[in-house]
This record gives sequence, structure tokens and C-alpha cells, in this order.
Amino acid sequence: MKMGISRLRLALCACALMLPLAACAGDVNLEKPVEIQPGKGVAVFSITLHGAIQTSSSVKWREIKDDKRMPVNWNGSISLARGSLFGTEELSRSPRQVWGRLAALMLPPGIYEFYDFNSEQLEGQAGGGQRLTLFHARRPFSRKFNVEAGKIQYVGNLDIHEGPIFSTTGGLMAGVFLGMFGAQVEVFPSLLDMGDADIPLIIAKGNGLNAADIAHNVAADEDDRHTQALFDDLRNKVKQGDIHAQRRLLLGLQKGLVMTESGEEFKVHKDRELQREIAGKLSAKQVSGGDYALAILKEPLLLNGQMDTLPTDEDGQKLLDDVLDDARRYYSPAMYLASNMYGRGLPGVQEDRKQSSLWWERYRSMTERSSNFVPYLDEAGKAEYRKFDRASNPRYFALTTSGAYGLSTGEDASVQAAIAACEARNGGSAEHCSLYARNGLMEWEACPAGYEGSMANTFPPVTGIGDIDDIAHLPLSVGDNGKTVYREFLKAMMPRAFAVADSGETAMASGDCHAAYKALQACSERTGKNCKLYALDDQIVLGATDPKLAEQEQRLTSLVERVSQGKAKLASHTVPVAESEKN
Repeated sequence: MKMGISRLRLALCACALMLPLAACAGDVNLEKPVEIQPGKGVAVFSITLHGAIQTSSSVKWREIKDDKRMPVNWNGSISLARGSLFGTEELSRSPRQVWGRLAALMLPPGIYEFYDFNSEQLEGQAGGGQRLTLFHARRPFSRKFNVEAGKIQYVGNLDIHEGPIFSTTGGLMAGVFLGMFGAQVEVFPSLLDMGDADIPLIIAKGNGLNAADIAHNVAADEDDRHTQALFDDLRNKVKQGDIHAQRRLLLGLQKGLVMTESGEEFKVHKDRELQREIAGKLSAKQVSGGDYALAILKEPLLLNGQMDTLPTDEDGQKLLDDVLDDARRYYSPAMYLASNMYGRGLPGVQEDRKQSSLWWERYRSMTERSSNFVPYLDEAGKAEYRKFDRASNPRYFALTTSGAYGLSTGEDASVQAAIAACEARNGGSAEHCSLYARNGLMEWEACPAGYEGSMANTFPPVTGIGDIDDIAHLPLSVGDNGKTVYREFLKAMMPRAFAVADSGETAMASGDCHAAYKALQACSERTGKNCKLYALDDQIVLGATDPKLAEQEQRLTSLVERVSQGKAKLASHTVPVAESEKN
């Protein structure tokens, strides 16, 4: 019986993979002479995919007639697949160097649309079994194209970026019983005019066509115009020197998706020169993300973990130094990469398991999702975060340093809804809300753009003074209340700082790269005296002699003192209200 079920699963898997590769209604073979059938026209186009791309994918199309959507038949789809046996991917081997293909449809004249996306991933498992996951677009979309009788028309490049993937309860149940798991994927489509690149590739397929035979007929779409407007606005802010905009666009160019301050996401196409330009500006300003970007632009193999394939003449130490510059600024991608670089070694850099473990633990601490580690939240906020953590995907949680929060869960959950809920609690604070967690992944940045500068601290060097978890190592002047605060400090996420006064009073702060300043400031306000840093992140620093650490603490202490003096001066100039005026 078990053998029969296993064979049934494999048969279903095979069918699921083969169906998208069947000939579709209206398909035209572009490798043969194209002859237009009477009363019909030909739409030629390209399909390109980016993001979490699976083994095989298909895009559905249908006719729009009398404002009704009319599928041509059950198989109105265009397929792409990796591999040489059934593969339809071809543009990766062309000058375009993207995953995708050229396609054509012979259709009656009318208005049509691309409206849905599906993909499959077949993976081997331990023990020789196989797992098939079927991905479906979370939301339908519409990118229209026109077909005119007697014409061959280039209708555009349907470009699809796959965003976040969501597992579903029904999909998991199907996996348990049939071996085929279902999931949803967020799809970001656009229909672009890439005729200058696509038409020469279409002609080169040997179908007897020339440029004069193919008319441009790319329909402008309101959603695509909106995306372009968002990109143009962000690009203008980048040119004006806006650090927030530079940081957002740089991250977007790396990921393929940009998020606006309100939580709206839109896709952007890779542009290495623009990336390099922005990264250089951020590096010069010592804003986290710039140096890391310069390193991965110079050597993309770093992101694939292929350190052992780097050219032997590569300056591995320079690459490592760039990554470490940003890792020390709490930039989590750089921290993760630093751990890998130390773990694998580089040309000119020996493996260092101790450093690899150190950066991994720091990265893990900053990406911990437990409610105990979420900064700024009160008990009510922590309860809401636990509610978010138990919810099924999709789910989003937004946060701000003022302590405001918001979540969005359920079928229609969105980043925008979570941020809007957070801003509703924010009471007009200058600190705006941003995304903290998306599904099971942390999105929070300890040092977002604008948090650099005189108040910012960095990861301390390894001091070796003692075990940070050893409470007995605290100064003798620290009493029971101070020890309680220190235990809370040890539970907090990095960046974190713990300050002490000579008289034993303590204060802690965590959650952003101003933690050291905030801890010193809170301690000073509580005692009216100067305080010292006892612990910073994962190191005891009281008594450390490292010159960089000493300079950092002196700078922050001086800043706290200047701010305190300014407040005292302002208070002394307050004019008392006369008794007659009170009445």
C-alpha cells in the first residue's frame, strides 16, 4: 500500500511538471517562418523573471471582451523552465543575461491580458524522496496588450519579480497527504518596452523577419506609470543628497524591491553603475550599507558563499575590511557575510573560527524574533507582538523608537496596513514607523539612515576583560536593583549598553546604535553625575584600554555633559510667573 501511494505521488509530481510545458493555444514557433493566418494577428514579447525563481513557471493570458475576462481554454499560458530537456529559458544566454524567454501568440484581433503566475519546485529529500511545491500568485494582476489583424506586433517585455512567499494551511495539508505542497507568492509585474533589446533577438532566431516587419505596440499601464513615478521621485531625492533616499534606493537595487516610507513596495531593475554611485556616497559619509555594497559590487561571488573560487590575486583583506566597516555599524547583512568570510577564508585572509563564531552570534542576537528582544515595547506592545508571532502568514509588524507599534494579519495583510496602525498610535512623533518583522523574518535596522553621527556607537573590540554573563563581575557598588537592570540588559537585543555611576546607580538602553549614548544620558540624569560604560553589546568594556573604545566613550560622555549643561542653562533662564499673573 505504501509503495502504491509513493508511486501515485511521483506520478502526480511528473504530471504537474509536464503540464506547463505542453503547447499552448495560439503558440507560434519563432524559429520557423512566421505566416499570419487569415483574420488573425501575432503578438511577440518576452517574459523575464527575477527574485525567488523556481524550476519552472507559467504566466496565464486571456481575452478581454465586452468587459469580461474570457480564458481561451484551460491551457492559456506561456511557460518557462530550467534545463536542457524541456527548458524554455533562453534570454540568460543572450546579451540581456536575464532568466526568461521570447514568445509569440497567433490570436484573433482584440484586447488581451496577462493575469496570473504559477511556478513549481521539485526538490530531492533525504532518503531518496522528492518534494514538490506549487506556488501561486497571491493576487491576480493585469497587463494588457492589443492584437491587430494582419500584423506582427511587439507588445512588450512582461517582467515579473517574485517577492515574499507565504505558506498556507491548505498547502501544508496537501503536502502531508499527496506530497505536493502549496504556497502563495507576492508578484510584482510590469509590461515594459524593451524592443531595442528584444526585437534583434527575435529576428536572430532565423524566422525570416526583419525590423520593418514588427510593429511596436506596447500599451502603457497605470500601475507601471505609478511605479515609474515612485522611482523618479526617489531618484530625485537621491540626487539632492537625501541620505534616507540613498539608503532606500541602494537596498532596493540590491533586492530588486524598494519600500516607500508609507510601506508601499515597488520593484526596480538592477543598475550596477547607480549602485556604485550611491554606495560611494554613503561610504564617504560612513553610513552603514555603503562599504558593504562596494565589496559585493566588486566581487559578487561573496554573496554566493563561493570564497574558494575567488581569484588568487584578489585582495581579500580589502574586501573583508569593507564588510567589517559596516558589520561594526550593526548592518546585519555585513555581519552575516563577515561570519562567512572568516569561516571560509579568502585570498590573503586565513580562516578564523573564533571571529566567525563571534559575528554569527552578534548577527543571531540582532535577528532574534522573541518578544523579549523587541525594543521600545511596553507590556501591551509585547502582548501584541506575541499575537503577531502566533498568526499565520502573511503577517507584518511595524515599530518606532517612540514605542508605537502596529500589526497586520490575515488574508489581506500588508506592510502599509501595519505601518498605518503604528502611525495611528504614534501621536505625530517625529520618529516615523517602519517595518520590524515580515512573516518569520526580521526587517528592523539598528542603524537606519540618519542614525549615524556623533551619538552613534559601534561594536566594541573584543576586550577579554571577563564573561559578560557573570553578574558577580559587576562593581561592588551596584546593588540589587542595579543587578535586576543588568539581567534585563542581558536579555536585550544588540545594540545594547549598560552604564554605571561611581555611587552604584545604573541605566541601560537597547535597540539602536544610540544605545551607548542613551544609557549614559539616562544614568547621568538619574544621578546628576558622570557615568561610565560597563558593558557594550557582548563585551565588558569598563577598564578597557583600546584607544578606539576610549575615544568613543569620551565622545559620548562629552556629548551627554554638553546636553545636560544646555538643559540646566535653559532652566535657569526661565522667568517665574508673578503671583498677580497667576490669579
